[in-house]
Amino acid sequence: YCILHKADLILPHMVEDVLSSIKEYFGVPASIKIEYHATSIFDQSIFRVFGEIMKTLLATTHTASTVSKLLLNFIGSTKEISGVTILTEEGLPVFEEGEMVDKIVIPANLWLSTSERLKEEFKTTQPLKSTIETDDFVFVFQQLKEKLLLTGVARKVAPLQFVLLKMEQLMEQVNDLL
Repeated sequence: YCILHKADLILPHMVEDVLSSIKEYFGVPASIKIEYHATSIFDQSIFRVFGEIMKTLLATTHTASTVSKLLLNFIGSTKEISGVTILTEEGLPVFEEGEMVDKIVIPANLWLSTSERLKEEFKTTQPLKSTIETDDFVFVFQQLKEKLLLTGVARKVAPLQFVLLKMEQLMEQVNDLL
């Protein structure tokens, strides 16, 4: 894998030259296929690219396939919740389904950056759960086993208790698969 950071600054007619120069510089034989992923100047693009790479690497495992199907079925049957993601403790999206998953990455990373400090401060070993509400959305964060974070986003038209109950059910199902 090759990640081209700030690739939006490369002029479109120069992309092939840049890719050829990279292969030449590192002495990569023509027989080796390199997957290029472009990021922009925005942090979110880096998380997206690393998530794509993680998904590619996990796609061949049975557990990953089962979790993907579970999330897809969950979003299809739960109209109140618009999107769900599972992120690593580093904030990389491993699984995502539904709409508005792009809105989850930044709040999830903020949550991840403080969750370990909260666990230490309050001396708890229990998985943390919390919500963040904006004018239009509610974000639900639930730690999973295996150092993963389950997040969901719902428009505020759905009752909060309903959203929390549905996310709790999903968390139990995902934990059973991991």
